Amino acid sequence: YVRSHEKKDDNFLVRYQYASMLVQVDRREDALKEYERVTQLEPRYDAGWMGLGETAYGLGQYARAADALMKGYELSAEKRPELLYYTAAARLLAEQPDQALPLLEELTSGKHGAPKFEWYRGYVSGCLQAEDRERGQLAVNSMLEKFANNADAWFLAFQYYASTGNYRQAAVSLTIVSYLRPL
Repeated sequence: YVRSHEKKDDNFLVRYQYASMLVQVDRREDALKEYERVTQLEPRYDAGWMGLGETAYGLGQYARAADALMKGYELSAEKRPELLYYTAAARLLAEQPDQALPLLEELTSGKHGAPKFEWYRGYVSGCLQAEDRERGQLAVNSMLEKFANNADAWFLAFQYYASTGNYRQAAVSLTIVSYLRPL
């Protein structure tokens, strides 16, 4: 590169490939800078935002990861619900449950197809983190309705009830776990 030609010769796809290679050789800080440049050069390139989000997530920069992943989701043609889930997970890790809960609520609503158990795990965890017992109870009820034969769902219900001091319901849930799991 010659400095005087830097702007003219700068290409977001070349930088994107370079950033991807930096991630492969575990130079994530450098890759993050390259992904940032990709999104500056071409803000409509969803893969650049997703690369930025994944790299920031790997570096423990969860709020930044959530912002980038959400932007990638909004720009993507596919609208993969997994991106919403990873955005919500990053929000929870950034201790921003108020921003994660609407995403998890949407995911578990069925608008994006059959809800996955891990989406409920995040939703219940977010409700506990936000100390939102009412929403948490609704999340647990919905989860158990959809995953009634899943021992892990009942164990998550047990954890929720124990965390909220509802020990009677916690004991019931744990008993059901014992019935569903082989000895």
